[in-house]
Amino acid sequence: MDFAFIIPFLVVVTGNSFYHFLSKSISQYLNPFLGLTVTYGFAFLLSIGLFLFTRTDNFSIEISKLNWVNFAMGAAVLAIESGWIILYRSGCDISKGSLFANICISTVLFLLGFFFFHESITIKKFIGLAVCLIGVYLMSAI
Repeated sequence: MDFAFIIPFLVVVTGNSFYHFLSKSISQYLNPFLGLTVTYGFAFLLSIGLFLFTRTDNFSIEISKLNWVNFAMGAAVLAIESGWIILYRSGCDISKGSLFANICISTVLFLLGFFFFHESITIKKFIGLAVCLIGVYLMSAI
């Protein structure tokens, strides 16, 4: 496995693990959107610091590289984060909720990858997806 893949992969796994633990730990009494405002404010400050540390071009050149996708991602992130908070508040188990959602997300991305990014669908990938979906069925039956 390529080292350039391992570090970002570990960051994703570690970040997601903390993210779900923290999402499940947010006070039941806090308005989720106020909490997300504070979360985004802190993330904004961290992002600005990392941008200043890692940028390669001047600010105006970097700004010119933005497009509609950056704004759409903001809406997607809000949907993801508020969805998780509300899901966990409804009593969803942290052990099942993430598993179910991520398998469903993988199924959608499997199709999006094929239709929009021309990624190949092999028999191994299809069988792997089927095994995951069977796993969701078995977990929900428990």
